[in-house]
Amino acid sequence: MLLAIDTSTRLASVALYAAGVVRGEHTWWADQNHTAELWPQIMGLLQQEGIAPRQLTGIVVAIGPGSFNGLRVGLSAAKGLAWSLGLPLVGVCTLEAIAYQHSLLRMPIRPVLPAGRGEVNTALYRHLFRRWRQLEAPRLATLDQLCAETERRTLFCGELEAAQVETLRQSLGRRVVIAPPAAAPRRAAFLAELGAQRLAAAAADDPVTLQPIYLRRAI
Repeated sequence: MLLAIDTSTRLASVALYAAGVVRGEHTWWADQNHTAELWPQIMGLLQQEGIAPRQLTGIVVAIGPGSFNGLRVGLSAAKGLAWSLGLPLVGVCTLEAIAYQHSLLRMPIRPVLPAGRGEVNTALYRHLFRRWRQLEAPRLATLDQLCAETERRTLFCGELEAAQVETLRQSLGRRVVIAPPAAAPRRAAFLAELGAQRLAAAAADDPVTLQPIYLRRAI
């Protein structure tokens, strides 16, 4: 039984996943309250599904990019559980977890998260030649830069504001597909599935050295 934790932004999510089955999932608006709300959400989910912490077999955590404080809270909780229970730990890029929710689409997928200062956190993924692939590493970019770089029909997903959606549609026309608003919340079940794949490939991370992805230094 895997526990997946995502506190990358004001939207947070936790999930239980085992043998290809999502046993339970809580997704909520945490705002800036990750510290106070994460543990009650984890324990509530475990109790809801009748799972004791000792029954967990691994921990999967979103490592950013995202909110500095949110990422620290989630990673600290994940490391604490992994250390105390002797479980393997897997860190997954938050942008990849967002994109993976749309992995069945046969087009490039560009996840976007707010980064402030007129920029966004972004990367590029695609299911290609029967494999899920990262086409572009996580980076900071402006929306204008992304529009200039987008030459083929691409799905934009993640936390997009209405003004950003309008800019994309006006600039890219038929070259852009916008994920519906209902798909904006990140679901930790997809994070768990990515983590399960990496654990099956013996690709666990070292809890001592695993660090969040910060594309910009905290002020």
